Amino acid sequence: MSRFAKFYAKYTPFVVLGGCVSYTGSFIHNNKDKPYKKYQWLQLLDSNMEACTLGIFWPISFPIIIFGAVGDVVIDKVKHD
Repeated sequence: MSRFAKFYAKYTPFVVLGGCVSYTGSFIHNNKDKPYKKYQWLQLLDSNMEACTLGIFWPISFPIIIFGAVGDVVIDKVKHD
C-alpha cells in the first residue's frame, strides 16, 4: 500500500466526522431562532451527506474550498479599494 493510501485511510474517518459535526453545529446555530418545520431533519441529513461527500473526497475538495475562500477574500479586497 502506498504512503498516500495509508495516510488517506488513517485520516479520512476523522475528516468525515469533523465535517459532520461542523455541519450539524452550523445547521443548529442557523436555525435556533426559527420555528421548527416538519421536514427539517431532512435538511440536516442533506447537509451531513454533503459533509460526508466532501470528507471522503478531501484530497480534492480541500484545495477547492481553500482556493474559493482565498478568492472570496481577494474579491472583497478589490471591491472595497
